[in-house]
Amino acid sequence: MSNVYDPYRNAVRQTLQEKEIEIRKKEFIEKKNRENAKRFLQKKVYLSDFINLPEGLANSIFFGLFIAIPYLLGIIFIFIILAKASFHTYETIEKSFAFSWVIGYEVLASLLLLMILKNSLNFR
Repeated sequence: MSNVYDPYRNAVRQTLQEKEIEIRKKEFIEKKNRENAKRFLQKKVYLSDFINLPEGLANSIFFGLFIAIPYLLGIIFIFIILAKASFHTYETIEKSFAFSWVIGYEVLASLLLLMILKNSLNFR
């Protein structure tokens, strides 16, 4: 009787085999993730992976961006927060390049710290 074809038995056998395969796949992926997982702050980040720049120009471009981005953020922050989006009030605020740059630098630093904190919480 064991040579008789039984579709129900074959369906149950196939379902059990598929469940075992899925369980083994999950265990393999979890094991691989545990082996490859590093602490968030130990990850190495290479800027060249994200930005493609010529080697000779990279330092000068980064220096220019280091000066320009905080300055522009500082001007925007002063205009929106301190002057409450009023151009007349914005003109009366005594501001200098250093004042705008420092405010923009602090805004940018706080945004980056918040992004790092969010990514570290969502890392695993």
